Amino acid sequence: MISVLSLRPAISNPTAAAPFSLYFHFHPSNLLGKTTKIKPLKNPNFLLPSPSLTNSLAKYSKPSIANQFRGLQTESGISGEIHVIVGPMFAGKTTSLLKRMKLASSNGRTLKDLCFTGRIKEAVGILCRTGEKVHTETYSLLLQECIFRKEYKKGRRIHWQMIVVGFVPDEYLKIKLLILYAKSGDLGTAHILFDTLLVKTLISWNAMIAGYVQKCLEELGLSLYHEMRQCGWIPDQYTFASVFRACSSLATLDQGKQAHGILIKSQISPNIVIISALMDMYFKCSSPCDGFQVFDKSSDRNVITWTALMSGYGLHGRVSDVLESFHQMINEGIRPNQITFLAVLSACSQC
Repeated sequence: MISVLSLRPAISNPTAAAPFSLYFHFHPSNLLGKTTKIKPLKNPNFLLPSPSLTNSLAKYSKPSIANQFRGLQTESGISGEIHVIVGPMFAGKTTSLLKRMKLASSNGRTLKDLCFTGRIKEAVGILCRTGEKVHTETYSLLLQECIFRKEYKKGRRIHWQMIVVGFVPDEYLKIKLLILYAKSGDLGTAHILFDTLLVKTLISWNAMIAGYVQKCLEELGLSLYHEMRQCGWIPDQYTFASVFRACSSLATLDQGKQAHGILIKSQISPNIVIISALMDMYFKCSSPCDGFQVFDKSSDRNVITWTALMSGYGLHGRVSDVLESFHQMINEGIRPNQITFLAVLSACSQC
């Protein structure tokens, strides 16, 4: 037998003293005067009120009722029957709130489950068909999946759904949307979101710089990089990777060396992406000696850095160095990939 849980205002005539009264009886003997077998609910969590419902009830009832009602949110594992007695004036409104609470909760779980199983297309379809707002965490998960899977059109549909239902994204979601639009090449929308940020974080700066570089707008990317530096931000690995690619495309050796000096002063441990981008920058800026020094000082060599070295030598027609590097890589037990063979064959064809 489950315990009695009752919510009652501390008044003798609740119907007359308040616009409506709300009672929860989890023991049928309170109503029938005798013990009755209780059937366990299939989904007891549905009985738990949402914060929006609690706030709505607080407008029409005394604080004691609302406070007790909030206490239900901390209960778990409740089994039994629920009896709601509401004044006719507010019965429809309360029922509607309960239905919306159940729908939003069900949709939130469904969307997350679909994301976890990689079914992002179905998740976005359900989100747009229901026309309901979901939690910030659910929006964030959906956008992250669209970015990871490069489903940029579906990410735009999510943004469109936010606008239609009147959902205002917070700063975190704005950055997610900014990354989405920057990676998709829609730099106009990305820059609008960037300008609306109350605080521009390093992630937002990196997203914009990388977006311009990937769109072959290297000069704008470098201009934004210098603006970020003037604002006092210290670049990280992602920033330097984009800057070195921009300098490589523009063949601006001076700016590339300045960025390399800042990288050394910042004491950031360069990863494979930065090392290969830095090597590519030096080789394309007609400084193969500096490119080899970057490779030689690298403690973590793999097929990517070896391929960058061979591509750099091939760019300057140094076929013998390309073949020597290729055999040395094989002797060190590193297996070449398709890009490696392409770099070697391209160097040989030039010879």
